[in-house]
Formats: sequence, C-alpha cells, structure tokens
Amino acid sequence: MISRDLLWKGIVKDFFRDFVFLFFPATAHRIDWSKGFDFLEQEMAQLAHDSNSSHRVVDLLVKVHLLNGKEEWFLIHIEIQGYVDEHFAERMFIYFYRIRDMFSRKVSQLALLTDDDEDFHPTEYVEKSEHTETRHKFGCVKLAKKTAKADASGRRKTIYFITIRKSATK
Repeated sequence: MISRDLLWKGIVKDFFRDFVFLFFPATAHRIDWSKGFDFLEQEMAQLAHDSNSSHRVVDLLVKVHLLNGKEEWFLIHIEIQGYVDEHFAERMFIYFYRIRDMFSRKVSQLALLTDDDEDFHPTEYVEKSEHTETRHKFGCVKLAKKTAKADASGRRKTIYFITIRKSATK
C-alpha cells in the first residue's frame, strides 16, 4: 500500500502549477511558468543523507524562475499527520537553514497541513535567549479550510484535491 506521504508528494509533483496557484496564488503570480520548473531530487537526497535524523527529510524542493528574471528555490513541505506537532515550526526553520547553508540559495517555504485540527496552523518559529532572538516565518495553508471554501464556492479547480483529501483520510 502506498503511504499518504508518497501519495501527496506525487500529487503535488503531478499538479505542481495548479497546486501553487490554488494554495499560494501570490507566489504563483511571481513565477515565470514559461521557463518551467525543476524538482531537485539530488539536492533532496543530499539533505537526507547529511541529516542526523530520519525525520528531517524535505518533501519537495523545486527550482523556479521568477518574472523578475531571478532563480529561486521553493521548499514545499507537505505535512501529512492527523495530530498537532509542537515541533513543526522548528523543523521548518531547520529545513530552511540547512538548505540555505548547504546550497547558499534563497529559499521560500510553503507548508500544506492536511490534519483536521483547526487550532494547529503554525506560520513562524521564534527562539529567544538573553541576547539573541530568531524569528522565522513561512507560508502555510490548511488543506481542510482551503478545500472547504473551494467546495462551498463550487470551484472545479480544486475537485481533485478535495477528492484526494477525503480518500487519503479514510
């Protein structure tokens, strides 16, 4: 049986452009889609190989070209879980700095949460000590909220995400 992680990863890869337009429209309008996009599988493998933890594996890393002519990498982290993870925002920060450190690239992070907990919607990680403060913000969308709105408004564009969400939670 295929894992839900692999299912979602495959869906996002197959429908990447639609995925970005649906869940992160402001980002989608900054991308030059005529230049295509590349999934950075080798770079992901390198991150996983160099990680000290099996939980620190980036789901998707995508290279896109922006309309302003610049190249940017997007970290797409698909969080497939039915429970609140109090360390999720910290993991997003770790993914960010590891990619930034390893590849010396700007990284934009986009998280899609597929759990049903309405109160769990992290968008930043904050760490403070006596003389230092770190604040890391990232894009995050809750699939249940997005698909409920789309389902109610009758948007055909999201029908496969609604269908998959319902089938993947059974």
